[in-house]
Formats: sequence, structure tokens, C-alpha cells
Amino acid sequence: MTTETPTETHAETNIGREPEYGDAPPVYFEDLTRGRTLVSPEIDITMAHLKLFNDLTLNSSRIHREIDLAKKVGFTNRVLPGALVVGVMLPLHGAIAEQRTVGLLGLNDVRFLVPVYVGDRLRLESTVISVRGTSKADRGMVTFQERIVGSEGRDRIHAQRIALYQRRNPTA
Repeated sequence: MTTETPTETHAETNIGREPEYGDAPPVYFEDLTRGRTLVSPEIDITMAHLKLFNDLTLNSSRIHREIDLAKKVGFTNRVLPGALVVGVMLPLHGAIAEQRTVGLLGLNDVRFLVPVYVGDRLRLESTVISVRGTSKADRGMVTFQERIVGSEGRDRIHAQRIALYQRRNPTA
């Protein structure tokens, strides 16, 4: 049984700090038209991500901690818990379009297509599939088709994400 102790620290991996994504303008409800696709910067998944997730959630599943066991059942490395990968998806969305988000309403039809491992590099491709107003004039509801994609171009996760966005001019 091999259980590696991560040598990376919280500070060394920038976990918990917003990566530098550039100076993208704010995205409001009116900017999110049907068919628009937003693509995030890539993120490298590190052992520190897995360790922090396991510690925070008290995850004791050996397949996420022991590389020998993961390989014995057919994985090539420690496989990340699905909840961690979905958790990584939300900040990636924030890097491209969350500046004016009021709230997350839900995730639908989440599909884990292939495993995500420590060492993978991921990006989010998010396409607007529907928009509609709400009973409140200052916001609108947007549904996205989300794709988490590995650096090799292979889809890892598909999901629909529904969120409320601020309107630029709520009185107009």
C-alpha cells in the first residue's frame, strides 16, 4: 500500500486564491445570449486539491488516498471524487462569467464521462442554452451546458448549470 504525503502546501499551490485571469469585463444577464460559449483558463489539479477536499469532507475512501489500490482497480492514478471535480467547475465558471451572478439555482444531468486524476489540467466550456426573465426586474435566469475538458481535448464532465444573473439596467 502506497500512501503519499503531499509536499505541496496551501500557499505553494494558490488554492483558495483567485488565479489571475485577466481583465474580462463584467458579464450581466443581457450579455448571456443563447448560443454564447465562454471558455475558462485552465487549472492544474494537484495533490493539494485532493488532500484539502479529503480533509474538509472527512473522505476516508481509500481509492482517493492510495495509489496502489486505485491502480489495482484500473485507474492510472488517484481518482478525484466527483464532488471535488464539480467543486472545481464552479470557480472556473466564475473566472469567465460570474462577476454579476446573484446565485446558483442548480446543477442538472451531471455526467462523469472519464476519471479525473491528480496532475490533470482542466478547462470549462460553458454554452448558454436558455435565458429568461424572472418576477424580479433586477435579475434573469440563465441555463448553461457545461463541459469540463482535459488539456488533451477529452470531455470529462457534462452538466447543466442554472444561475441567476444581475441585469445591467434593472429599471430599463
